[in-house]
Amino acid sequence: MSAGSKIEDDKQEYALSQLGPSYISPSGHAFEFYETEENERLVIKHASGSHIEFKADGSVFIKALKDLHTHSSVVSDQAGGFDGSVKGADSSTNRVDTDYTWEIGGRLRIKAQDVDFEIGNSFYTKAGRDIKTEANNIVDKALENASIEAAKSIYMDSKEKRERFSNVRQEIGSEESSGGLEGGGFAPIGGVNVINVTGNTVIENNDPSGGITLSSAGYLNLVCGGERVDITGLWGPSSSGKAPVFKPSLIAKPFQATFTNLIFNPTNADKKAQYNAPPGIGGSYYHQSFNSSVYNYGTGAMTMPLAAGNGHLVNVMTGNKTENVMAGNRFRNVAINENIVIKEYQKVTAKFIFLN
Repeated sequence: MSAGSKIEDDKQEYALSQLGPSYISPSGHAFEFYETEENERLVIKHASGSHIEFKADGSVFIKALKDLHTHSSVVSDQAGGFDGSVKGADSSTNRVDTDYTWEIGGRLRIKAQDVDFEIGNSFYTKAGRDIKTEANNIVDKALENASIEAAKSIYMDSKEKRERFSNVRQEIGSEESSGGLEGGGFAPIGGVNVINVTGNTVIENNDPSGGITLSSAGYLNLVCGGERVDITGLWGPSSSGKAPVFKPSLIAKPFQATFTNLIFNPTNADKKAQYNAPPGIGGSYYHQSFNSSVYNYGTGAMTMPLAAGNGHLVNVMTGNKTENVMAGNRFRNVAINENIVIKEYQKVTAKFIFLN
């Protein structure tokens, strides 16, 4: 039984093979009729062996010993225009109401003005080696989920990349083994996330009730080779809504400090953003250390004009300065001179006072 046919060809009664008209040309072309009941067949055969066979169940077999060419005439009423449009309802049509299989030993080439695929259920593509797509614009749209899975790597190369998501979750190294260092370096075996940028990187949250959190179960390093500016309580979108109205380096004492920490009273209308500040009052700084806090100033040979030539300058513009040593002692060592200027009065209360 040939592929696709429902009638086996093992009970053909050849005495009934040519009951109807038949013809064989001198060169070997033939019309053959087979009239066995429930196994009727019609064969149109070329002298080369190529033939068209009509089976009893309505199946049609076309066998070409060499190439097979099908050509729909361009003078047909259904012919397409130069822009790829079709004048009629249908051009040449190939309709199959059941399964349809192409088995091609060589290369399959399809050349057309436009190609449309309409799939009722699933569309599956499998290539033993590579799949390559080239176009001016490529749009992949999924009504539900879209997944890209690669066993080794994913590489994207473009002049610009834009993304828009409601939620983003990334898991890096979650399927790898964890613990220890790989190759004696500083990269954990669990996974590495490296972002290399030649230019600027901005992470911006436009929601006044939202936030940005960097959380690490291990170590957290902030490394800056140039200037660092930390600004709290001051933010506002520009007219384009793409960046803050200020450049941090322009309000951070230009040409005077490498590290600047500025804290303002938040002006957001959404006061819910001020979780720890008193209502309507912000701009405070709180530091707490479980053990020690060590500050070394003026370790270099040069002095900055910001501190008036001194290594450490503290200005209390309004209010008071209070120091509480809850337990233990306070030591102050001055290598050369100490100058104290008090405009009002000074009060010292102690159990014993020793002056040398």
